[in-house]
Amino acid sequence: METHTQYDDSLGKAKQKSFGATLKASIGEEFGSSKAFAIAMGVSPGRVSQLVQGPEEINPQTLGKVLTVFRKSRLQERIHEAWIQEFAPIPTEKAEGLDSRVVLQQIQSVGESVSPQRALKLALAARKHESDPELWQLLSERIVHLNQRLMRTASALKALDAMEVRAKVNQEQVHAATGLWMRGNVLRGIPFVTWKQLNSSHENAVSYADATKPRSAEVLMLWREKRFQMDRDFALNVLSAVERHELTDSALETAHVALARSGEFENDPAFHYYALEVRSRLEFAGGNTMKAEDTIEQIEADGMNFCAEFPVRLGFTRAKLNILRGKREEAESELRKIARVCHEEFNLYHAAKADRELTRLYLDY
Repeated sequence: METHTQYDDSLGKAKQKSFGATLKASIGEEFGSSKAFAIAMGVSPGRVSQLVQGPEEINPQTLGKVLTVFRKSRLQERIHEAWIQEFAPIPTEKAEGLDSRVVLQQIQSVGESVSPQRALKLALAARKHESDPELWQLLSERIVHLNQRLMRTASALKALDAMEVRAKVNQEQVHAATGLWMRGNVLRGIPFVTWKQLNSSHENAVSYADATKPRSAEVLMLWREKRFQMDRDFALNVLSAVERHELTDSALETAHVALARSGEFENDPAFHYYALEVRSRLEFAGGNTMKAEDTIEQIEADGMNFCAEFPVRLGFTRAKLNILRGKREEAESELRKIARVCHEEFNLYHAAKADRELTRLYLDY
């Protein structure tokens, strides 16, 4: 369970009937029986009975393992909600007293002391009563990211719609551009989205940002940061299209140019290492495996503190390098480690990606 804070006073003992009944009904709908669910989850029928009827509280790590077995997103969300209400309820009657700055600080430890579901609930509760436009937008950005992490893509897109509408109505051009840029990030994680759709989304964000470039020095710095991220993520869009064989390998040069352009923003070293991580993926995709490994080692030596997800992101590229070199056992070990860590931290997005890579590895045997 997450560490108690001044907003965690409502955390109490489990009321197992509500969560258990929800889980039982969801198992019946998708799997037909507890036995089939136990096989899918890799546990004994007795363990399933404990989850449904037992006296224990369900911690975020166990919940993560339960949810990844389900494929129907509406059942996942139903179980999420039941768990939150029972094991981590938000004091809604005091929601107007939540300090958005405290909430933003608290949810930085998502996956460690705070579960993503609770972080999302906190962010939504704080945003509901937030009047400051800057804090409202920052909470909205976190809501989008948390929905992505929980594989709730439709909810992420809905949050983006609200961000864009509010920003444009209030003439907050940088925030509106941010919403357009983040839309591309969400779309990139959807398997059936095409390169044409990704590119169109990117062009919409860039066109709007360039047309509304601010003059104020303070706002201009924020604008430049977003433009850096747009160029960096365009490189990722190209890479995604190449990996899906919608673009040829020659398009990777365009991605490198965009990434180099994004590197012009040098005020924050974190951006430098984010760009290096993307570059390592581009280098691998282009067949420059030695350069990719050198870039990874550079990040591991000096930049790991700048992004909590670097071990996972770099781990995927290291696994691909091992597969290319015939080291399948090392690749499998790396991917299984990623899957385990992501399940524990309830990072369903990367957990699903690790599962797909493991599946490809097994099918290639």
